[in-house]
Parts: sequence; structure tokens; C-alpha cells
Amino acid sequence: MRKNISYLPAWLAMLFGAVVNATLFIDPLDETLWSLVVYVVMSLVTYWLLQKIFFWRHRNQAGADWSAAFILFTSTLTGLVSEGLLFKPGFDLPRGGIICYLIALALAFGILFYISTPALSKALKYFLIIGCVSTISVKIHGFCRSWRQITPLEDVVLTPTGPVTAKPDIYFVLMDEYSGNPALQQYWHYDNSSWHQQLARLDLQPVDNARSHINSTLYEMACLFNLTGFRQLDYAFRYGNFGLFFHRYVRTNKLFTFLREQGYTLELDSLLAADDPLFFSPVHTNKFNHHLSSILGRCLQTKLLYTMIYNRKLADQTRAALTVYDRVRLSDLVRTLEKKIDLAPSFTYLHLMFTHTPYRYASDGSTSPDATYLSQIAYNNTLTLDFARQLIGKYQQANKPLVLILMSDHGSRGNAAPDEDQSIQMLVYDSSDKLNHLEENLDGVNLFRMLLAAHFNVPLPKQEYPGFTYIANPVRQPAASPAD
Repeated sequence: MRKNISYLPAWLAMLFGAVVNATLFIDPLDETLWSLVVYVVMSLVTYWLLQKIFFWRHRNQAGADWSAAFILFTSTLTGLVSEGLLFKPGFDLPRGGIICYLIALALAFGILFYISTPALSKALKYFLIIGCVSTISVKIHGFCRSWRQITPLEDVVLTPTGPVTAKPDIYFVLMDEYSGNPALQQYWHYDNSSWHQQLARLDLQPVDNARSHINSTLYEMACLFNLTGFRQLDYAFRYGNFGLFFHRYVRTNKLFTFLREQGYTLELDSLLAADDPLFFSPVHTNKFNHHLSSILGRCLQTKLLYTMIYNRKLADQTRAALTVYDRVRLSDLVRTLEKKIDLAPSFTYLHLMFTHTPYRYASDGSTSPDATYLSQIAYNNTLTLDFARQLIGKYQQANKPLVLILMSDHGSRGNAAPDEDQSIQMLVYDSSDKLNHLEENLDGVNLFRMLLAAHFNVPLPKQEYPGFTYIANPVRQPAASPAD
């Protein structure tokens, strides 16, 4: 490469891409930093190759510099568009995104290769500078605005107003992505009343039309464990890095802190509460490979290649990792039932993924390529019914107070419908009957407020439901269901 080549165009283009990489995607901070390093290295290599091609074609150093930089800028921009508008889950191949990416690159490359002139290069230079500055300004403004506006609705203070005597053991079983019965009936033509009736015989009280705050597990658990909703939840998705916003709220939440102060031992068998930096990733088997593939996947220069080659492999890895996670949760269920009831009170959080995509279980629990959402519900129902029956019987025999909550975080998301995503399961068992006659349309925040008021003399008033935040996916196709 000639010594007089200007790297200013390349650095401007990379600055644009770096800001996009840093603020758009879901990742821990360490992956964000490494993604910027990888982006810069790969952009420099791409820039050098493109510059050589353009210089060979036009013998114009300035035109070659700015044309190569424009390719970097355009590919990053089109990658951003394909990611934002044509996104699919990691185990699916976003063919629409690939087509969009290829067309945009071909047009940009073709136009610049055949009609590049000094005047066009000059125009592109100012376009690139203005685009970089404006995009960076918008991103930084949006990111800062997110930090200011995504705040709890209340600063909850948990102070008992009287003595706390009989402290029940509390079991919170989260069934991820399990739609409530009204949504199952409407969208899946599935009658789930038998499971509710069997649990009712065990004195579990169902909450009709229970609802979630948002169709995202991390957000919903941040709301529930802090006993309050949040303002502007959609801002984090709009400006990215929602892990940086809500990871702290889940890890240092008000509920867990209060229970520890009350002498509770906490058993948190959930990927949200683990110390693993991949706090909401099912891939725990090989951290290095996961970080590397995740970083490459977020560098928009390599998104096309990554998507075509790696996503098919990632699908199998995700299923395998979820299977490992499920086996651990199955052992947790067994271990919980076999555990001796201690004198010290305990809070157990079990996060089950048996109703979550990708569908992998037949109704009998065997893995099957023909598994559906409904077959996974049937398997989950068998597991949770047996768990509830044994657990309640064990505590009745020991004559110790027990609260058991079976609940989901959001609906299946399979039909891309807000009312399905909002509809959740919620069933409550309270051996002391302090949580009787739960009203309809209850959400998890107010359920736990009622729990603290009834058992810990913490008089938290009912919080007004802030409404449901639906994070839509523009191209998500409805799942195959009996409703189709």
C-alpha cells in the first residue's frame, strides 16, 4: 500500500460501525469491547483490499480511499438495517437479511466501481462525514436518554411494620414462555383446564387473566424482583445493550436483599441469577467459542458470512445447550424434593425452560424433531404437577408453612400477538391461607407485594399496572398451530 494513502476515510467509517456495534446489541461489557477490536481489525483489512481494487481500477488515490471507505460505511449501514428490520432468532437463518445485505453491497460496489469520479468521491466524502457525525450523535443521545428514562416507577422500601414470626418457605417456579389459558384457547385451540383442575385439588389458586409487563424474561424478572414496573421499557430495545440496564436490577434486587435480611437462605437455580457473565444465554458449555462467535456475529462487516456459515451450527449448539440446562433443572426438581426441610426459612427460584423455544420435547419428555409448543406444554404440566403434589405433601407432613408459586414470565410469542405475549400462567399455594381470593388480571409485581404484606408485615399498596410493553419482531412468522 502506498505511503500517501489517507486512513481518515477508513477511520470515519469504522467509527460509525464501532458506535453501532457498541450500542445496538445484547451483550456483556467484555464482549462489547472485544467486538470493537475485532471490528476495527477486520475493517482495516477490508478497507485495504477495497482500496487496492479501486486504485487499480481508477488510478485515483483519493477516489480509491473514499470509495473503499464508502463500502465500509454502506455495508455497516445495510447490516444494521438487515439486523433491525429482518432479525430472526439465533437458531434460524434470516434469508431476508442475507438478500437485503447482498443487494445493497452489490449496488454500492457496482456504482462506485463503474462511475466513480473525483466529483463523486468528493460528494461521498461529505456524505460519509455527515452520516458518521449525525449517526454518532443520535446513538449517543439515545443511549444517554435511555439511562435517564428507564427508571423504576417507585423507589420501593421494604420495612416491616410489625414482628415477622412464621416465615414460610417460598418456592418460585418460573415456566418460561408459557401462555395463559385464554391465549392458549384463542391462538392454539388448546384446552388447558385439566391441568388447572388437578392443581386446584392441591389447593393451588389460579389467577384468571394474569398478565406480564413485557415479553422479555430479563425485564419481567427485574420488575418482579424489585416489586415495581419500569418507565420506557422499550427504550432499551430501541437503543440497545439492555443487559447493561437490567442485569444490575436482577442481580441486586430488592426482594432478595430483603429476604436475606429476614434470615432466608436463597437457592437460585436460574440462568438469570448465575454468576456466569452469559447470564441469559443457554450456551454454557464452551465460553470461548460462544464469546468468539457472538463477537463475530455482532461485527456487521462479517454478518453475512457468519449468518450463512455459523447459524446452522449454532442451532444445534443451542438445542444441545438447552438440553444440558434442562437436565440440570430436572435434577434440581428431584434434589429439591429430596432435600431435608431446614429450620431456617428458604427461598427457592427454579427457572424451567421446558415450554420455551426451540421446541424439542414430545409430551412424554423424549426429544423429538416433531416436537411442538403444545407437546412441550404437556410435558411441563406433567413435571410441575408431580412436583407440586410431592412438595405440598412433604410440607403438610412436616407441618411447616409453605408458599408455592407457579408462574410464567410472558406468553409463547409464537403468533406475534401482543395479547398472547401478555397472557401468563399464575397459580399460588399458601398453606396459611393468607393469599386467598386473588383477583383477576393480577401481575407478578402485585402478587409479590401481596406476599410481602401478608407474610412479612410490609404494607406495600397495589401498584397501578403500567401497561404491557410489546417488543415486536417485524418479520417473525407465526408458529404452526391449530389456530392456523
